[in-house]
This record gives sequence, C-alpha cells and structure tokens, in this order.
Amino acid sequence: MIRNGGALDGARVLAPRTVQLMTTNQVGSLHSTAGLGFGFGFETTDRFGANGMDSEGAFGWGGAYGSVYRVDPEARIVLVLMIQLMPNRTDVREKFPTLVYQALVEMPARPTQSSRR
Repeated sequence: MIRNGGALDGARVLAPRTVQLMTTNQVGSLHSTAGLGFGFGFETTDRFGANGMDSEGAFGWGGAYGSVYRVDPEARIVLVLMIQLMPNRTDVREKFPTLVYQALVEMPARPTQSSRR
C-alpha cells in the first residue's frame, strides 16, 4: 500500500500527500550527513550509495532483532527479512539487500492497467 502511494486494491487508505511526507526526509542532516534521513515513519535514502544499493527515494525500517523492511520505488521492489535474533551476531541483515539487488538482471517492468486486475 505504501509503495502504491497509499492505495491498496483500488481502495484509498492514505492520501498521496501523507505517503509523500512519510517517505521524504523531514529532519535534514540530523539523522545522518551521509545521505540518509527520516520521514514520518521511515528512514529515507536521499543519495544513491548512502544505504548500500538503494535508489534515491527508497525508504524502510529495521527491527530490533535483525528484521528489515525496505521499499525502493525506482527499482520497484519491496524487501522484507523477518528474523528474530537476540543477541544478533550475524551480518545477514546487511547482506540481504545487497544480494537481492545483485540478483536483479534488469528493473522489473511497470504493470499495465490490464495486468493489475
């Protein structure tokens, strides 16, 4: 729903402006001077290379025990890694997004109106 600008299966859940505020850096360089920011609910990628292979405009959140959720609108992907490790002594959280991006041969095509049904 967030990746689709606030709509899910034709039903509007959030206004597009609300989603834009949630997924756009609202804190400037307070979070990071390396190209990451925070919107109203998500960490944002403001510069390519600031967060691995994320495109500019990607956003997401990481969980306390290793889980990760990232949306990259330009690449048209949503990454979800659900793990619960305490203590977290693995680097799978950092490697997972890179492995997904490396597996992409080309950007997924944008769906047409007829394929959305």
